[in-house]
Amino acid sequence: MIRNINGFMLLFLVSFFISCKKNEGLKETSEKKKSTIESVDSKETIDSNLLSYDSVKISEKTKEIDSWYFSPTPMEKLKIVLYDSIISSNEEEEGYFNYGFLVIAGEQNKVETQNIVRLAKKNSPYSAFEKIVFKNNFFTIEQHGNNSDYSTYEYLTFKYENKVFYLHQYSIEYTSKNNPDENIPSKKWFKKDFGIVKLENVSPTFLEDLQSK
Repeated sequence: MIRNINGFMLLFLVSFFISCKKNEGLKETSEKKKSTIESVDSKETIDSNLLSYDSVKISEKTKEIDSWYFSPTPMEKLKIVLYDSIISSNEEEEGYFNYGFLVIAGEQNKVETQNIVRLAKKNSPYSAFEKIVFKNNFFTIEQHGNNSDYSTYEYLTFKYENKVFYLHQYSIEYTSKNNPDENIPSKKWFKKDFGIVKLENVSPTFLEDLQSK
């Protein structure tokens, strides 16, 4: 009888020991899984914050105005996006125009113009950027302008050649504010006047200097 009781107690202790070990293993595995999940969640939260921060940082500086698709060659398709700088409500708006820029992106390259696109502010009585015209491997920015005596209409044409955009032609048409019927000759500048100039090097100062020639 005593022998049977001792055998039963031994069997009970062995079973209890095995059960404890199994539970410890399950607990350890559970904690490892929890730790891994928390690590992944933490990384995703950090990545999400970084993306969110970058997006806010960009949107605080610029806003997209319009976009176009352009195929200068049969094998290439480029996207052109017009951006405007956002003016803070605390900034005093001077003048009637703000100046935006273009970002041109393909599969392997990306180029950005300087602030050469004239955009009318809310308080402006004048027109500004009108449109972009595409033809073969050329595109032209057309925009209105204004000075003391004349209203102007400008054409800024770029040529795509060997995966690079170059200034091809710049021209201005004038209309007298005092006498709209007056016949005023337009002005045009070609490669022979300004040389080889890449798109990204065309600035408002460059164009102003060109007008004085």
